[in-house]
Order: sequence, then structure tokens, then C-alpha cells
Amino acid sequence: MDKILQAAAKQADAAEVFGVTSSQVTVDFENDRLKEISNQQSAGAGLRVIREGKIGFSNTTKLGDPNQVVSDAVQVAEFGEPATFEFAEVNGYREMPSLYHASVTDVDLDMMIGMGRKMLARIKAAIPDAMVGVSVGKSVQEVTILNTNGVASSYKKTTFHAGAGGTIVEGDNILQWADGRIELYAFDEIEPYTQDLIDMLMIARNTVSLDGAGMDVIFTPDALGDILCTWEEGVDGEQIAKGTSPMKGKIGERVLDDRITLVDDGTIEGMGGSAPFDDEGTPHRRVPIFERGVLRNYMVNLKYASKLGIAPTGHGERGGMFTSGQAYDALPRIGRTNWIMNGGDVPYADMLASVKRGLLIESAPDAFMGNVGN
Repeated sequence: MDKILQAAAKQADAAEVFGVTSSQVTVDFENDRLKEISNQQSAGAGLRVIREGKIGFSNTTKLGDPNQVVSDAVQVAEFGEPATFEFAEVNGYREMPSLYHASVTDVDLDMMIGMGRKMLARIKAAIPDAMVGVSVGKSVQEVTILNTNGVASSYKKTTFHAGAGGTIVEGDNILQWADGRIELYAFDEIEPYTQDLIDMLMIARNTVSLDGAGMDVIFTPDALGDILCTWEEGVDGEQIAKGTSPMKGKIGERVLDDRITLVDDGTIEGMGGSAPFDDEGTPHRRVPIFERGVLRNYMVNLKYASKLGIAPTGHGERGGMFTSGQAYDALPRIGRTNWIMNGGDVPYADMLASVKRGLLIESAPDAFMGNVGN
């Protein structure tokens, strides 16, 4: 990638190279049997240039040959959008050794297959009529960023996951459910998550009728993530700049219940969204979003920080909702790291016990189908 940056610097006013090297092994069971074992390796880099005041972008998997990717980025810059920002400058990055765990690389294929079979057998024993799918996988990813402002840094991150899903067909009803666990380190204890899936399937398969009368509703933490996507869109700097968010111009105003405090923090050790820097080289930090219901900050990358006249918050993200990890072939968008919400003062068990008639919502997938920004 050094060669790409050096070549780009000769033809552009400024340049940035974002590289990703990854390996991933996954074992999948479908309809109660082993379906596929995949082993994927990839390496590539995305190049952004600023030339004559405009942005150009290209990407390549030929890391040793800079000529084509540089030529492509320079040509794109002729028709690119105006460069309203500068690339990140050298800044001290926090060391985060907790992102990489050798235990993940040490996991062998037999162990992964064994975990999958164990989960499958456990679910089928409890619910014989369920069609079950299981996935066990591990990945190692190295992210590197270089630019002509002197930024040159990288980090490695490992992940290990085990999850299962079940489908039950009863007459005209189809019930589907899934649960799992993902960590930065290897684990072999999957019983709690398998049991959670079994318990939820057993409860959810009981069909009841609703008469439309008012009732209490409890959202579990899993469902809360679906709801928070609307909040994320509301504080997204792009939507603020375009004027499509109802949060525009409300920094310092109370917009939520004063019991709600929400922080975005990409520096928490051991969390999946943590890293020393975002995908543009801006250091991650703790960013209060809502404090006791008061809007404190928007989330911005370099582009929209410049447009809004505020400091970058470290939310430049390459990839997105349906992308696993960073994507070298994508331009930076705005994305959250780890969202931490303060707890309430009523235990979950007490909440359930207090409801005589209500709904317990574990998932709200259709939240993505509406106008989440408004």
C-alpha cells in the first residue's frame, strides 16, 4: 500500500489509502445437516485522492501494482464532487490489544463442526419438529490506513461466532427465530444461547389472538437495536446537513425523556465496535449523543464535519448494515461504534411480573422498512 500512496502523491494534491486483509472460516448446517464449509481470504485497498479540488476514488486487489488504481482515481476526480475537507492528520491512537486474540486463530475445523453438531442435536432433542440451521465461524481482519498527511497506522481484530435458527411450520403459521453469540475471543460454551433459542421457540409457538385493546409493551435489548436505528439516522450528520432529520438545529435541547442517556464509545476494551481509529483515520473517542434526554452531538465523518462546521467525531465507516467488517471498496459513510444506554431502575423480572396483558417484543425487523429518518 505504500507504493500506492507514493504513486498517488505524485499525481494528486492529497491521497489516502485504506486497506483490509481478512480471512474467514465458516461452518454452516441447514435443515438439520452439514451444508457447507467455507474458507475465504481477501486483501484489497481503496484509494481516495484530492486533485484540483475534487475527490476521486478507486479500489484494487493488486496491492503491488499501483498504476491502474492511481490512474482510475485521478480520472474519477475530474468528475468528482468538490473536496470540502482534508484527510485526517497524525494523532495519537489508543493501543487496543484486546481486539486480537490468538485463541481464535487456534480454533480448528473439527472443533467448529463439533460445536455446530452439539447445538443442532440439543435443539432437535427439545423441538423435534423444528427445521434447524446452525453457523459457527471465525475471522481475522487487519485494517491499515495511510495518507499524505503522515497518518500510517493499523490494527488487527478477531471474531468468533456461534448461532442457530429454527423454523416451525404449523398449519398456516410459520415461526422463525434465531439467536447466537459473537465475541472477539474463542469460546466453546454455547449452552446458554442454545437454551435461549429453545425457550423462545417454545413460548412463541403458542398462538394467541389480539383484540386490539390497549396493552403494555416491553422491548427486549435485541428489539431495542431495531428501534435505535431510527435514532441513529436522526443524529447522522448527512441527514442533518440535508435537512431531512427532525434533530437538525436541536443541539442542547431536550428531545427525549430525561431518563435516557446514550453514549457512542469506540474505545471500550473488548467491544465489537471498538478500534483505535475510524475508517478515515480519526481517533475513536467517547461521544455523548443524548444526556438525560438532551441532544449533545451529531455523528459525523470528515466530509460532514466540514459541511456542518464541527469537529470530526470518529464515525467514518466503510461498509454498512449488510457488510461484514470494513470494506476497502466503499467510500466512508457515517456509522456508530458501540452505543451504550444507561439502565433503568426496574429489574426485568419485575417488569414482566407487573404486566397482566401485554406484548414482549424480541424483534422489530420492519423498523427498517419505513422512513427511519423521520
